Amino acid sequence: MPGEEEVEVKFRRPVKRLEVDRKRGDAVTRVGKALSDRGHEVVEERPPLQAEVRQVFEQLALAETAALLGPAVQGREEELSPQIRRMFARAEAADTDLGSYAMRLAARVDLERAVCAWLERHPIAISPVCATAAFPVGTETLELEGREYEETDLCSLSTFVNAIGLPAAAVPVGRTDDGLPIAVQVIGRRYREMEVLAIAREIEEACGGWIEPDISRATAFPAL
Repeated sequence: MPGEEEVEVKFRRPVKRLEVDRKRGDAVTRVGKALSDRGHEVVEERPPLQAEVRQVFEQLALAETAALLGPAVQGREEELSPQIRRMFARAEAADTDLGSYAMRLAARVDLERAVCAWLERHPIAISPVCATAAFPVGTETLELEGREYEETDLCSLSTFVNAIGLPAAAVPVGRTDDGLPIAVQVIGRRYREMEVLAIAREIEEACGGWIEPDISRATAFPAL
């Protein structure tokens, strides 16, 4: 560990739109226990303002898509992916004027300060990378628990990290019964990438690290 210091570790289960499924939640719990056994202080706590960060991130993304990508694809909309077409449709109903965009940039700065202050108290957070098992490339929507979700809804935990600009590393910790990978996400403080990598290495040592994929199971997915 950098400087031989103990790093307090927080680990979390829930996401904004969908509860993490049992196997991913169990993986986070298993990693938390492994780090506790190695002398780290581990507690379960939800990082702050996840829903607010996601909302601001989405509104900024819609405004930037409309302003920057819109002119470039004008007249060629039929060539866009279904996901991008849906984003354009949402942008038409959103407030994407310059004033609203500037206000959301300012709001993001406030959110960044709050999240970074939380991380100063809890230097490392462990979360799932995605709320569900891996899904086939090209998937647009999934029905879970009787509701339809876009694939981006399942990765809210990754969006949180990207929106705030935090270093993070994904570490494999196992596989589902169908052979799909299960990983956790190690989230750290800005400019403290070495702390993130140090914890990621400990998790690899405790959970086995890279697992060679079972190619024989690949036939369950559509060919690219």
